[in-house]
Amino acid sequence: MQTDNIQERGARMRSVGILSTSHASLGRYQSFLAEQATQLNKQSGDYSRLQQFFTAVTEQSAASPAGSRSALSPFATQLDLLPLSSDHFVHFIHFFGANVMLIWKALMLQRRILFYTPVPVGVVCQRVHAACQLLLFTSAKVNVFTDPNPLFYINLNDMDEIERERTFVACTTEKIFGEKRYLCDVYIDNQNLMINSRQTAVLKLTKGDVKRFRAIKAKLTESSSNQNSPSDRVVSANPLSALSPSEKLKQFFLDLNNHLLRSLAEASVEGREISPGDLVDFGLHKSDTDFMRELIRVYQLKIELLSQSIPAGCSLFT
Repeated sequence: MQTDNIQERGARMRSVGILSTSHASLGRYQSFLAEQATQLNKQSGDYSRLQQFFTAVTEQSAASPAGSRSALSPFATQLDLLPLSSDHFVHFIHFFGANVMLIWKALMLQRRILFYTPVPVGVVCQRVHAACQLLLFTSAKVNVFTDPNPLFYINLNDMDEIERERTFVACTTEKIFGEKRYLCDVYIDNQNLMINSRQTAVLKLTKGDVKRFRAIKAKLTESSSNQNSPSDRVVSANPLSALSPSEKLKQFFLDLNNHLLRSLAEASVEGREISPGDLVDFGLHKSDTDFMRELIRVYQLKIELLSQSIPAGCSLFT
């Protein structure tokens, strides 16, 4: 904020922050913190609102049952990430192309993903953020899913810690991590995805991935056409038509994840037997058999995936 105070050399700046166990939970408080920083510029020394906030959060945390998520714990919902620029998310999709589906699969399977880039690190931090957006879901029926554990920037001092992590999404500027491949399952250097040899069976591009990415490109093309068309001034009966390209992409993954996770949960409750031909009911393709089999294993679902489809008119007898 500009000021006439000579001692402040014409400018006054205040920063307000909170300590949390994860970046992911800060999104809920971003607007409040920004408001308080602005207020402190105008009324320096008035911390009453911040003190009230601290007291309220402390009491809420103390009242939470042991083991439950407090107000500042990570991923209270999948929408708690700090807002990501729409341009960044669209660029992320364009940048990785069809390989974005491999990143999606790795996240769904709770794999360890590490982005590498030379300094500066800002761009690759945005990629970590964008990757987490691929996992948006709202289905209340899903109780088998965990958060992607976004660690953001890591360096050699974090090696012991990340070696203990079962899943994470992180980034680094230290090239030596490329030689320590045991620390991650997917190492991403620019647009080059290097998959750990033990993961190649489940993390491979399939016909289903190609089909899903074509649907993504169609949404981007549709958005571009709508923006360039004079008719976009007319309010459409379809509410999705008013969404930005970034919002349409997020809606695509939201629908994909909700459908898949809800169907998995329901099939597990029923103890269902399914065949590759049934994968379309989960929003997948019959080429995604290895991916589905690994989902069942990772989440310990009570689903039996048969090795081949049952011909029409045939039944299984036990």
